[in-house]
Amino acid sequence: MGIDSTNASSGENTHPERAKIKSTAKGTITMWAMAILIITSILSLRGLPSEAKFGVQSIFYYIFAAVVFLLPFSLVCAELASTYTKSGGLYRWVSEAFGPRWGWTAMFLEWMTIIIWFPTVLMFGAASLAYIFWPESFDQQLASNKIYTLVIAFILYWGATFNTFRGTRSANRLSTYGGLFGTIIPTVILIVLGIVYFASGKTIELSDESFFPDFGNLSTIVLAASIFLFYGGMEIQAVHINDMKNPARDFPKAIFLAIAVIVIGYALGTLVIGIVIPTENIDLLQALLVAYNKLWDSFGLSWLGNIMAAFIMFGVLGQVSALVNGPSVGVMAVAQSGYLPRSLQSVNKNGLNQNILYISGAVVSLLSLVIIVLPTVESAYQIMSQLATIIYLVMVLII
Repeated sequence: MGIDSTNASSGENTHPERAKIKSTAKGTITMWAMAILIITSILSLRGLPSEAKFGVQSIFYYIFAAVVFLLPFSLVCAELASTYTKSGGLYRWVSEAFGPRWGWTAMFLEWMTIIIWFPTVLMFGAASLAYIFWPESFDQQLASNKIYTLVIAFILYWGATFNTFRGTRSANRLSTYGGLFGTIIPTVILIVLGIVYFASGKTIELSDESFFPDFGNLSTIVLAASIFLFYGGMEIQAVHINDMKNPARDFPKAIFLAIAVIVIGYALGTLVIGIVIPTENIDLLQALLVAYNKLWDSFGLSWLGNIMAAFIMFGVLGQVSALVNGPSVGVMAVAQSGYLPRSLQSVNKNGLNQNILYISGAVVSLLSLVIIVLPTVESAYQIMSQLATIIYLVMVLII
């Protein structure tokens, strides 16, 4: 990558304090909208099946990780975001502490995490779209088809990207509605259906095991690590803090509201999947959709499972929209500090850097081709998820 030698050598615009970042109008994001953006960035129904394999022990780790990681990490992000209210987010925070080169390193790690993560959520979106149809046997075959998954992944990602070109307001609107109707409401429905299912005395597939895990078992450590990183992403929406009317007051409120919803959603949603699907039958990509089908079918309303799949797919679109622009704003802060070429410093009339978004899209599209190379869609999903997790953990340590 190139460096703007003029700015870098003269010292002008090499510090985040001097970087002139164009932002959207102040007050365009309310406390409630920010809370939904955070929830959308972190809470993901697609991750529930992997933890449902561990039954009630996963609940212990959800609570434990929330207390020792999510809450303190959120407070750190809230303090940093409300102290440094100019745009730049993660890049600005780290630069203040360790200098702009370390800020660039942290921003690059976050950008790469999201870029590698995108194909995984796009695969889940394709599986969700497949379950809009019926019968379920056809859905399973379609969701496992590599070409279908790749085409839908491209459509979802570039659709969200082109919508983002219209401006932050348009992207946030899609994120907000996607988070509400595609993540929050489906989570509530899943939990309510699970409670009714359990109270009706229907067959419970959840294994009988202790709430407290066996800490001598290596698998419990793996579970703990994965749940800690389920809570990652609190720092992403901080790049938009300058778009809030009173960030020092409203951003911390949005964080606490989001934490409550995230922990409850993850814990109870995981239990419901474990209740209706035997552990050995849990598929990482399709188990959530199968769970909805089984729950609705148990009440004689099987067709509603297909409706839920449509809502979840819309939620994926909202989640992609929420994350397409976040890291790109931070990368633009790096560019405008003189550490990237001038071509990556300009913005369009809506304040968006299209060049960075095009580069991100090209990399995401290239990485999505891993679906073709690996044996199955599920294996591609698992490998990309683990790679994104490792990179993200390094970035968290810097914060």
